[in-house]
Formats: sequence, C-alpha cells, structure tokens
Amino acid sequence: MSQVYQKLGLFGKTYWHDDGLFVKKITKAKYDEFVIRNQVAQEIARQAKHQTKKNK
Repeated sequence: MSQVYQKLGLFGKTYWHDDGLFVKKITKAKYDEFVIRNQVAQEIARQAKHQTKKNK
C-alpha cells in the first residue's frame, strides 16, 4: 500500500512517498495532493457505507 509521510530534518521538513517498493522524495504539493485524495476517498467510502445502511 502506498503512503506518504513527512520528516523534520536539519533543513526543515522533507516529504516522502513510499509505494511499497521504492521510497522517493516528493514536493510539498505532491504530498498535499496525496493527503487530500486520501481524505476524499475516505469520505466517499464513509458516505457509501452510510447509504447502504440506510437502504436496508
């Protein structure tokens, strides 16, 4: 599973993407994009789960 994270280093924060095979440094914009996409996916899944409970 793909994940992103940030590390605080000597020269500020660095952002990383781990795709399970490789870990590579990414920009803040890419990090934000991953985080937002994940939040949207979680919200859609939550709403779909709520909707199926409502239909029963």
